[in-house]
Formats: sequence, structure tokens, C-alpha cells
Amino acid sequence: MLLSSITAVAALLAAIVAVLGILLQRQVATAQVKPLLNIEELTSLEEPKKCAALYLVNDGSGTAVITSASFHRGSRSGLSLKDVLDLEDKELLLIEGHEFGKQMNYLRPKHKIALLSISYLGSNLDARKQFDEIGREIRQTKIVAIFKDIFGRKQPTLDRPFDNIAKLEDSEI
Repeated sequence: MLLSSITAVAALLAAIVAVLGILLQRQVATAQVKPLLNIEELTSLEEPKKCAALYLVNDGSGTAVITSASFHRGSRSGLSLKDVLDLEDKELLLIEGHEFGKQMNYLRPKHKIALLSISYLGSNLDARKQFDEIGREIRQTKIVAIFKDIFGRKQPTLDRPFDNIAKLEDSEI
């Protein structure tokens, strides 16, 4: 009788330890797949092609599932950064930018999406002037991105102004 009671208690303890192990593994796995969205910028005035770009980067360790993103500047808003900037009167060679629509966007760890990419073939002085004008507009803009991790858990909303984007005269080009 005593031996069967000890065996039953041991089996119960083994079951508890197994359940706790599974729960701990799940928590560790969850922590290892957390996405972290950030903004990265790139500017170059090197010949022959001058370029400037802003990227949405996943600096986290898990895939970000972006369910919606929008850009806001003054009374203007849009699904693309290009939608809220005055680019029509600029003499730029090429303007590209990702448009966030109704579909989900998946951003793997250490990958990025080009929010805005601009190329210019004019002189360095003209490129600097054009990029500075666009930079002023971008610094008045903010991004709002709603995303979740790969398990479907909502992450803190990225609601961030672009006000810390470098001015060309401040950067070492």
C-alpha cells in the first residue's frame, strides 16, 4: 500500500514537472519570436547617382505581420509615404515607395521594406537642395504601423514621427 502511494505521488510529480517544462518552453519560444520595427535611413551623394532612402526595418528576432500602416503629415494621410509628400515639383530621377494596402505584409527579422527611395542624377548641390526640401517634409510626417508576431499576438503600435531624420548638412557625406 505504501509503495503504491509513493509510486502514485512520484507519477503525479513527474506529470507536473512535464507540464511546467512545456509551459516554460512555450514562454521561451514566444520571447524568441518578438518582432521590433524601426526606421533606417540611407543617403549618398556619391557619383554618378545620388540617392536617399527610408526603410522600415525589423530589428527583432521574429517575423512582423504588419496588418496596417499609414503616414500622416498635417491634414494629409495615405498608405504610402509618397502620398503625403510634395514630390511632383521635384526634379528627381526615380521615386519608389512601398504602399501598404489591405493585404498583410510580412517582414522577416533583419529585413526591410523601402518606404521611400529617391535617385537624382543632377549635380551634388542640386541633389543636396532637393533632398533637404524632401527631408523637411519627411520630418513633419509620422508613421503608424499596427503589427503582430507570427503567433498572432498584437505588438505595441509603431506610432513614430520621422522628426529625427538627419539633415544633409548635418551628416558626413
